[in-house]
Amino acid sequence: MKEFGVIRTSPLLALAFLQLPVADLNSATAKDKACTDIHDSARCEASSDCHWNVDDVGCEARSLEARKDPCSAHKEKAVCAADEALGCGWKPAQKACASEN
Repeated sequence: MKEFGVIRTSPLLALAFLQLPVADLNSATAKDKACTDIHDSARCEASSDCHWNVDDVGCEARSLEARKDPCSAHKEKAVCAADEALGCGWKPAQKACASEN
């Protein structure tokens, strides 16, 4: 009896191929975790790797939709005025928070 299409591989070779996707997941997970550990919207936006997701209310790895001004994450005047760490200020004409710097 003939066997067709049987390829014999080393078990170690198969394990090596399984490890490749795991390595990529670990680097993405570390970057995501660094962002998800930030619980302040303005600090999240100030990080070059992170972006504040208004819909899910949380910090995540930066996407193409990310805002340029970290203070723009503040939607309320009181919260904006209280953020001294990033130097945010409320702009009455635009009804928005923006960096004073």
